[in-house]
Amino acid sequence: MKVFFIVLLMSISNLAASQEYTVTGKITAVLINSFDLPGFSDTEDRNSIRIETNDNSGNCFKNGSILSLYLKGDENGDRQFAIIVSAMTAEKQVTVKVDDTIIYPSNSVCMLQHVQLVE
Repeated sequence: MKVFFIVLLMSISNLAASQEYTVTGKITAVLINSFDLPGFSDTEDRNSIRIETNDNSGNCFKNGSILSLYLKGDENGDRQFAIIVSAMTAEKQVTVKVDDTIIYPSNSVCMLQHVQLVE
């Protein structure tokens, strides 16, 4: 029984450390990476975006005001990519949802979870 409570407390503390958050900003770059990146298998897409934002939430990699995020290499990532390119072309802002527990340890870049075009 003690082991159960210890495991439960450890799980709760890990959940408390994770954070989902949203950030709004302007897309400054869309990168189509065709080279190997640490943390990816050979079959995964490696597309990423950069967003200019003043929001300092979370633990994802930022260079000044620029937040870098990877896109998933699946159908959802393809749809997100279409919205992102549309927003960049129209010079509109986007709101993105990020979970800073889904990162690539070699560079702390988070994976994009959700993207929404801001009017």
